[in-house]
Formats: sequence, structure tokens, C-alpha cells
Amino acid sequence: MKPALLLLAPLLAWSAENAWMLENDALAARVEFTPGGALLLTSLSSRSGVRFADAKSPSRLFHFRVRLERQAQGPNGANPPPAYGVLEKKEYDFDGVGPWELLAASAGSREGSHLEVRLGARSEPRLAVTVHLRCRPGAAPLEVWYEVKNTGRWTLFLDRFDSFNWNLAKAPLENATIYSVRKGTTRTNVLQLEAKPMGGYLIKSGPVRDNDVEEFVPWFSIQRPGDAGGVYGGWAFSAFGSILLRPESDAFRITGGLDPAQLSVSVQPGQIRPAPMAFLGPYEGGLDDGANALHRWIERWLAPRSSVALPLVNYNTWTAVGMNVTEQNMLEHVRMAKLLGCELFHIDAGWHPAAAEWEPDPARLPRGLLPIRNAAREAGLKFGLWVAFTQAGRALARKRPEWLTAAMPLNWDPPSYAGLTMCLGYGPAREHMAQVLEKAVSGFQLDYLEHDQSILQTCRRDFHGHSPNAGTYEQTLTYYRLHEDLLRKHPDLLLENCMGGGNILDFGVLQRFHLFSLTDLYDPLGNRQAIYGATFPFPARYGEGYMKEAEGVSYHYQFRSYMMGYWSLSADTTRWPGEKVEACKKDIAAYKRIRSILRDGNVYHILPRPDGWHWDGMEYFDPVTGRGVVFVFRPDSPDRSHTLYLRGLDARASYRVTFEDTPEAFTRTGESLMGEGLRVNLDGRYTSAIAYLNRN
Repeated sequence: MKPALLLLAPLLAWSAENAWMLENDALAARVEFTPGGALLLTSLSSRSGVRFADAKSPSRLFHFRVRLERQAQGPNGANPPPAYGVLEKKEYDFDGVGPWELLAASAGSREGSHLEVRLGARSEPRLAVTVHLRCRPGAAPLEVWYEVKNTGRWTLFLDRFDSFNWNLAKAPLENATIYSVRKGTTRTNVLQLEAKPMGGYLIKSGPVRDNDVEEFVPWFSIQRPGDAGGVYGGWAFSAFGSILLRPESDAFRITGGLDPAQLSVSVQPGQIRPAPMAFLGPYEGGLDDGANALHRWIERWLAPRSSVALPLVNYNTWTAVGMNVTEQNMLEHVRMAKLLGCELFHIDAGWHPAAAEWEPDPARLPRGLLPIRNAAREAGLKFGLWVAFTQAGRALARKRPEWLTAAMPLNWDPPSYAGLTMCLGYGPAREHMAQVLEKAVSGFQLDYLEHDQSILQTCRRDFHGHSPNAGTYEQTLTYYRLHEDLLRKHPDLLLENCMGGGNILDFGVLQRFHLFSLTDLYDPLGNRQAIYGATFPFPARYGEGYMKEAEGVSYHYQFRSYMMGYWSLSADTTRWPGEKVEACKKDIAAYKRIRSILRDGNVYHILPRPDGWHWDGMEYFDPVTGRGVVFVFRPDSPDRSHTLYLRGLDARASYRVTFEDTPEAFTRTGESLMGEGLRVNLDGRYTSAIAYLNRN
């Protein structure tokens, strides 16, 4: 028996020969290397003692399939010439059972408890696997990832590379519900929360446009009946993949990862290939409680650092001027951005003459961007720009057709804002795109950079240096590295992920970007629907909504529909009447007062998903500061009032309740606000209210 290795919480200790415990405020997990050569997760419990995994059906932690291709040996073991040789092809499946040889194991406290176990294959093909399990401080999930190293002489091909290979005990999940969030960026079901009974369920994810209605955020939550807790999980990668949840006789299985149909990753001798990180986190309480635990982990450990307090108030030019960006109209919009109290001036598409020509259009911007950037800085605004860096316009596509993910179509006539997508996995194209990004940031002295259009696209061109089925895997790794390099060189730069509005939404891109566009639905209802669903897997301040002009609704109804996430004004404010300008200034001032609650607080979905007819609203509350904010909307509803049952408050504490639009104020206990509710009156349709909570 080895002595216990005592560390600060979370705890990781040797509990038996080749067995380890990882613990934090949310979970306790046991990992064992058995005498038979298997690496297994034999226990996973919540801190209240609910055992979600046990030794009766242990988890094998990982799964991959490799293909070995080599020439058959000739006489006396010699390799015959290729003209006479035949290829020998074999496939091998590997998971935690092995059997493996334990090469090394180390336990440390780097950013929480980190267990690293290195395994070697006992037979052909020669390879090694390094498995990582990490348990960060606080109510954080268990993170699992691994790397495959080719230690032999022959090239291997990974035809399956799963991040999930987990078994959950069936008893604690009896009658539970599986939740997931659909994408669909311009559909009426945008970011819709789906609820399914505990049966077989496939969650597909990937960087696609709206042509696939079955695309989901790579996240799930399994909620036990009532508020009895559950487990959430997810996948930190942007390529095509899937998560399969299904009951079996002895356990509830969670498997999946990279899509095998788009995967054949070569592993050269000595090369290491990483599998994307997966995570699983037990939680106490209801669905929102699990979401909030996930959000705190994201904010503390995954989100890129920023020198400014996010979210900012963004002024974007897209729906105001479209492609007609001129020096004159930009200077007028800079003036309006300053007047309203915005903090960032962000020129969208239209400043360039064509896709891949990332210089100011000389016809519309003869003096370039310098006068606009200087005006923004003099107005106290940060300066941002839109760049579709993966797109090749007509000239570049004809000059470098080999850079494209597919052959150029005949009679192709591209718009000026998009072209054909270049392959991030192809060296020369990759170098060009890195130069485009660096030139944009340095040359225009940007504070903020947005990318758009197709980023990760299936590429089957085998001369690109990746196998025909490994395009999105290789491209995703490059996509991440390019933006990691940008942040290393420009640590104060803010990055927005926008691929056609919300087509890349996952926990991998989240680690390299400060926000992402949720949807290309710019209307108030569409944005409220998007932020409602997005705030189950992601923190509210990540979800950007572009605000276009809205007719037939009150000013505050329009503005507040975007204040529950990252607010980007994109309407033509130069045409607004004075009273609308004043209303917007008022709501921007309110937004700045409450944005720390959006960033640091918990989110509660206190009313159903917005549908345009029934009242809808959301609550944000920071238990540390005791401050909260409640947004409520009366759309096309005949009801003049509604009762909101708040959540997450201290039942014994008292709270001062005030409103943004009226002088009404009173003090109520948390027990009363959660049990009896908060009654809100709104006299007209398409109106809104904001209530503030301050703990006494």
C-alpha cells in the first residue's frame, strides 16, 4: 500500500495499489488499473452520495480503432519490391480494458488534481496511450482526454477516435430526462431545449449551416425526477461528431466523439494524436443548477482571459448599412455609438472590395480605415472589424485552386462577402490565412476581430497532407492554433466566433473566443429564444445577439430582448427619433450596471421558452453579492399581469425589490419571492419590465 498523497482540494490520493481518488466540491471519482491490465473508472458519486457509476459496470474511459497497412514480408523476412508486394491490412480496437502494460502514472495538483496514466500495447500494433483525468477545484466536472502515440515502424490510421466511453448506473437515473439543445440558427426552433425520456438518443454536432435540422450543441444533461440532481456532459471540439446515449442491460451507456464517417487520421511513427476532451459532472438540484455549475467552471477555467470586463456594449454596422460601408456613414455611426454610450465600434462586412481582398475598398473608403478608427478611439470606443479569413474570392480561387476544400464550380459568381472555403489543414493555405489574420489585427490596430462564413468544411483532397476523411479534424486543430497564436501575440484582443450566426457552438471554440454569435435571427423574439436555449450549456455573456430595427413594439421591449446576453446594436440609429435615442441610452446605462450579474451570477429560466404569445422572462442572480435582475416580456398576450416565481435566493434573507421603469419598491423575503412569487403588471402588448434584487 502506497502512502496517501495529500493535496489541497480538490483531493487526489493513492487509495490502493494502482488506484486513485479524485475529489472536489461536486464529485468523488475512483480510477483503477487492474491486475488484468485494464484502466477503469470504477466509481463516480455526487457529494450528496448519489453513485452514478460503480464497479459493477465500470467505464472504459476511451475507445479508438486503428488500421495498420504495410507490405507483406517476402522470403526470409525481407520486404518485396512494391510492384510484387501486397498490402497487409489489419484493424484493431482499443479501449480501457486492453490488456495494457502500465508504463507510468503520475498524480499532481496542476490547476486541480490531474492524473496522468501512460499505457503501452502488449501486442501489435505498437502504440502507447496517455490518459488524462482532471478534477478542478469547486463544483467542476471530471475532465477526460487522451493521446495516442505510434511507437512502431508503420503508419497507423485512426478510423475511430471516441472521447466518450462511459457507463452510468441505471438505478439513480430511473425515470430521468435527457436534455439537449438544438442549433438551427435561422429556424424557428433556434437553440431549442429538447427533453427526451431515458431511451436511445443521438446528439449530432458539427460546423454546418442550417441544412441539417438535427445539429445540436455537444452537450447533454440527465436530470433526475424533481430537483434530485443529475449529471451533465459535453465535448470540447468543433469538428463533426456525435454523442450516443442508450440504455443497456447492465448500465446506461454514453459513447461517441469524432464522426467515424469523416475520420481517418494518420499517425506516423513517433507521432502523437490527441482526442478531444470530454467532461461529465454530477450536480445537485434542478436543470438550471447543473447549468450554473457548468457555467462557473467555464468562466473560471475554460474562457480566455480578458483585460476588460465583458460583456461590452457593441455597435455593429451590418443591418444598418449592409455592404454600403463608406467613410461618411461610418463617421456618423461612430457619433451615434458615442452618444448612446456604446463601448465598441465594429465594422461588419462591406469595408473590402471582394472576398479575400482584405483591404479597404478604394472607391468607398479612399482614405482607408484610419479616419474611422481614429474617430472611434477619440470617442472612447474600441475598434473592431469583420474578416472572412477562410474565404477565397474569384481572383485567389483561380490563382490557388489547390487551396480550396473542393474544386471550383464552373461559372462561379461569388458575392463580395463570401467565396469558396480554403482548407485550414493544407500548409500553404494555412500560412496564407495566418498572415491574413495577423495583418488585419496589426495593420488596422484592432481591439476586436470577428470571423464569419464557412470555417471548417469537409475536405477530401488527399494532396493536402491529411487523409481524405480527416479534413475537419486537422482543420479544427489548425483553427484553434491560429487563434491561440493571435491571443498570445495580442493578449488584449477580443475574438468573436461567427460562422453564419451560431453554426459553431461548442466547448472547444469557447476556449479560444470571448463570445459567439448565436443566431442570424436579429428580431427581438428570435434573439430571446436563442439566449433562452443557449444559457443551458453556455454562460449568458457569451451569447451575442445582433439587434436590427423592430417595428410595432415598444422601445424597451426591443432593447431588453438583447440585454440578457452580449448586446450588439446593429440598427440604423441615425434615423431614430430623439425619444428612441433617450430610451436606448437609458437601457444601455442599465445594462452596464447589471452586466457583472450576467457574467458572475446564476441564470434561472423562470418562464417557458419565448413563443411570441405568452409572457416570457429570465432571472439572473449572483449569490456572492446578493444582487439580481429579472427581465420580463409581455409579447402578443392579452394578460396584463403575470406572477414570476424566482429561484436561487436565500429563503431566510430579505431583498429590496425595485424596478427600472417605475418608482415602486418594497422588501420581501427570499422565501416569499420564491414561494408566493413576484407579480408584474404591464399595460400594453410588446412591453417589458426590469426588476432588481438587492439582498439586505
